[in-house]
Amino acid sequence: MKIKQIIKVAEAIDDSRKMPCDMHELGDTKYFSHSKQDFITIADMDIVHLVRAFKSDRHRLNNQFTDKDLIKQNDDLVNTNKELGRQHDIWKEKAMNMIEQSTHTELEMENQRLVQQLEADEHNVGKLDDTVPKATYQVMWDNCQSLQNQAVKNRNENTELRKKYDELNVKYIYEEQYWKTQYRIANDLLQPKGCGYTFSEIPNDTDGQEFVDTMKKYFNKKSYKMRVRGQHIKPELRGTGATAFGQNIEESTHMRIYIDVK
Repeated sequence: MKIKQIIKVAEAIDDSRKMPCDMHELGDTKYFSHSKQDFITIADMDIVHLVRAFKSDRHRLNNQFTDKDLIKQNDDLVNTNKELGRQHDIWKEKAMNMIEQSTHTELEMENQRLVQQLEADEHNVGKLDDTVPKATYQVMWDNCQSLQNQAVKNRNENTELRKKYDELNVKYIYEEQYWKTQYRIANDLLQPKGCGYTFSEIPNDTDGQEFVDTMKKYFNKKSYKMRVRGQHIKPELRGTGATAFGQNIEESTHMRIYIDVK
């Protein structure tokens, strides 16, 4: 039974309750039917079809991702791609370092092998007698010449690689010395000129202590550290050995403040 028929039957059965006006406007509201692949009005839908469509839409809504879930999935994918890219760069750098280290050794070993083979072939050619055909001798000689040319080529490549290696080594040593020099310059700039304390001759009384407490209150403890030490032994303690290991603040007439970079 269609929805518009059910509404008419409901109005006929229950006279005491008036049907809402929007129930008579269902003919203007359309629903896309996936089975028919077309839009149909809700008033023309069968009650069974309407219930199944309602259940299908509820199931679809429950299984949909929220915007927050989609954003989180997208962020996870972006972070995963970044991590994969970082791992790729690390392994690429390792591979290039291994190739650079192994190329020189492999070329030198191949060069030695070719030289030994060339010397052996030249020695064997010297032992050939007149019974060896001339064509065979020529082939062996051509092979020796080819091996000798290859050996010369390998020596030249080896020389070029050694030259590049020496240039890189010199550049590395120069850069190392440069940054060491820059570090020493920066370190010298940070070192205080003259005495190491920042404040001195602070009276060890109420005013001086209030000054120190105020500095501690507004002091940047994340970047610097402050040390308060005693200065000038009290007259009554002179000659008692109190300054043998440095007197404390209570034994001093004044105070000093040291400020160091963490």
